Amino acid sequence: MTENDASVILEKEQILDATLEQQILYKRHHMKVLANWVNDHGLDLIKNESKNKNEILISDLVNRAISQKNYNLDNEDYNEVHTALNAFVNIGENSWHPVIRIVNDNFDQKNSDKQTILSVEDADLNGEKFTHYLLGENDDDLVEADFPVTPESTQDHSLMVCEIVTIGDGGNGGGSGTGGGYGGATGTGGYVKLEIDNMKIKDLKEGWPGRSEITFRGYKRSSITPNTDYLCGQSIYASVNCQNTNGKRITRLKRRHKNDNRSYDWDVERNNDFSNDILYYVIYEEDFPAPYRTSYYNLPNGANASIPYYSWQSKYHKQILTNNNNYNYPSPNDFSVNNSDIKYNLNSFGF
Repeated sequence: MTENDASVILEKEQILDATLEQQILYKRHHMKVLANWVNDHGLDLIKNESKNKNEILISDLVNRAISQKNYNLDNEDYNEVHTALNAFVNIGENSWHPVIRIVNDNFDQKNSDKQTILSVEDADLNGEKFTHYLLGENDDDLVEADFPVTPESTQDHSLMVCEIVTIGDGGNGGGSGTGGGYGGATGTGGYVKLEIDNMKIKDLKEGWPGRSEITFRGYKRSSITPNTDYLCGQSIYASVNCQNTNGKRITRLKRRHKNDNRSYDWDVERNNDFSNDILYYVIYEEDFPAPYRTSYYNLPNGANASIPYYSWQSKYHKQILTNNNNYNYPSPNDFSVNNSDIKYNLNSFGF
């Protein structure tokens, strides 16, 4: 199987059930299509857009090119580009969108030695990687960089990253991960909320020039049957359903914020004080595609639970919490963690 053999690329409807190798080839194929489009049609548009923002949806670039009539629906590669733009949207219950992220903007430099590099998100069975191309070198195909692409070697060049991202941060309903706030107690029992307050990422778990997608996946159990194995559980505010192997993103961390203590106010739960329920969760670095991993939990009465997720990296943290004094687990009220990968604390309101 070769990466250039389009006949082996699966349809989107098949991709969740495919092998990791097939998923990698699927992603590589569609990312290469988009990178070629950027090389042939998008560079001038990116230069203009970069004056206002440093991350651009490739779908916006294609639509802009069509509106300016320098690219049209009759172009022979349009169908392939259109398919690539939608290749990662609505896979199961998740959607990723291809973007161009500008790392170094040196487009205005007149020095002919300064090249434009496009680093395309990629992987092989050994892990994540980026494939680096020199733009404008060939009208027919992309040319791979013939020198090591590092922060030091590219600081005088224009450097862009082609990657797929989710839009918004799930724990705040699509917000920035820095909002939230507490509405106060309302009526008998009060209004309850549990949130990730401050967090410091000590290990990005993502190679340069990537960004870490810090992701949460958690569930609760209202009843525990002895000697039972539970796959996932009941939903909480920041969870997804048990058929979905991805969680909700806390933040997409910029590399410069490694080891920064940042405020998030990211909602974990809004309507449960965990007086009897058990909360269990995992925080991890989300990737697609990636190996299938499972986080295991020893619940009371000899019961067990597990949470599956996709990541190339080891988890940041997993935890079991409850306010039930009959169980020997920490309370979510003012819970905190400080390990070699992550430091964070939880705030509770109305408990």
